[in-house]
Amino acid sequence: MRTASGANELERSEFISAVLHTIVSHFAPTVYANLQWRLCGPCGRGRPDFVIRYQEDLFCVSEAKPSEIEKGIWQNMVELDSTCSVSI
Repeated sequence: MRTASGANELERSEFISAVLHTIVSHFAPTVYANLQWRLCGPCGRGRPDFVIRYQEDLFCVSEAKPSEIEKGIWQNMVELDSTCSVSI
């Protein structure tokens, strides 16, 4: 059995998606998990792997990184900054 850290991006995304959807299902219908949500803000734009929304507000952005953890943290911080200026 392969671990999530040793998997390719699609396998990691599937693993994380299953966990996120299980968690947010306990908070339905006000909390949603979206894949590849388009973000655009003053610091950048792109499609993070996962966005969690509460009602109509974005409150969590996540990027599935197998390595380069520091790069992933900085990328996530920029994406979180972009969510502050995004309206759905």
